[in-house]
Amino acid sequence: MHTYFATFLILVTTVSVSAQNNLDRTLSSVREKNKTIIAAKQNVATAQLGNHAGLTPENPSVSADYLIGRPVEGGDQFDFTITQGFDFPTVYSHKKNMANQQDELSTIGLRGVEQEVLLEAKITYLELIHLNRQKQTLEKRTANSTELVANYQKKYDAEQISGLELNKAKLQLLNFQSELRTIESQVEVKTQHLTELNGGLELSINDLVYPVEPVVPDFNTLEALIEEVDPQLLWLNQQAVMNQTQVKIRKAMALPKLETGYHYQSVLGQVFNGIHFGLTIPIWEHKNTVKHAGANVQLTNLRLEEHKVEHYFEIKELYHNYETMKKMLTDYSELLDGLNSEEILNKSLELGEIDFITYVMELQYYYTFHDQLRAVEKDYQVALAKLFRHEL
Repeated sequence: MHTYFATFLILVTTVSVSAQNNLDRTLSSVREKNKTIIAAKQNVATAQLGNHAGLTPENPSVSADYLIGRPVEGGDQFDFTITQGFDFPTVYSHKKNMANQQDELSTIGLRGVEQEVLLEAKITYLELIHLNRQKQTLEKRTANSTELVANYQKKYDAEQISGLELNKAKLQLLNFQSELRTIESQVEVKTQHLTELNGGLELSINDLVYPVEPVVPDFNTLEALIEEVDPQLLWLNQQAVMNQTQVKIRKAMALPKLETGYHYQSVLGQVFNGIHFGLTIPIWEHKNTVKHAGANVQLTNLRLEEHKVEHYFEIKELYHNYETMKKMLTDYSELLDGLNSEEILNKSLELGEIDFITYVMELQYYYTFHDQLRAVEKDYQVALAKLFRHEL
């Protein structure tokens, strides 16, 4: 007995690990080929190029003047000037820091896009497993019902049963066939959606076993793990850092601008040349810009706190949903174990222990709970996927 049980556990574990490997390969393919992710990566590359543009001083300025004197005896005058303007030196270091921080922000944004796409792909994958399991079940039901109709046809031909019973058997078969076609259509729709997420390259999922379930820690531990890598939280934190840097930039730009260069002048045969120096005093140009940057810091901090509260209760709701689905899964499994199985009902009908109407009612009762169990299994897997989206 122990040997059979151990063999069963090994078999189940092996199949689950295989399903996990298939899921990993599917998500890896979607990560590489999904058009939304590819576009987001290109957007990051483009944005990072733009982030590092305009970090140098303004262009140098060259001017020359040739002035003809009147009267002629006064001679001509020639002036030549080359100048270079500079912001206050700390502006450039702050701008460089800002560019690096913007690079990090765009990378965080890409991570958020990847998580959204991969979660959608994973849920679609899990839904396909559910549909495959339902399809397999309905194929079995259809086969059994087909066999039953054939037997009833023989009994009807031998005048052992009425036409009413034969028609009921045929209606049951028709119902199973209709449900099977519906499931097959849903499989096609989900497969097409997964193919779309895979950049248009077909992905066919034939798995019947769900991937290995992750170990779910207590709520506080899991909530801390999720918050640590939450793209939205990281994005807002990075935005807060950038706003602080923007305050530094605005303060530095409120300091005087510098201008230096070379000036050459020729008048009446005399030559003058030397260093040019200028100073721009920003009295009006940057009025209120520091206050505006400071207000953005406060606004981002408020949004950060808002998101923390909102995300905490979002995770709490997901965790509660997971616990609910787990409890329902246990309850349905125990309840289904206590119902008459399809094999027992078929045997009872064959032996004449129950009539066909009772058989159909009991079988439908069993099928309803069986299908509900499968639906709860799927919802449970989806709840886990949403709860562990931070690992995608």
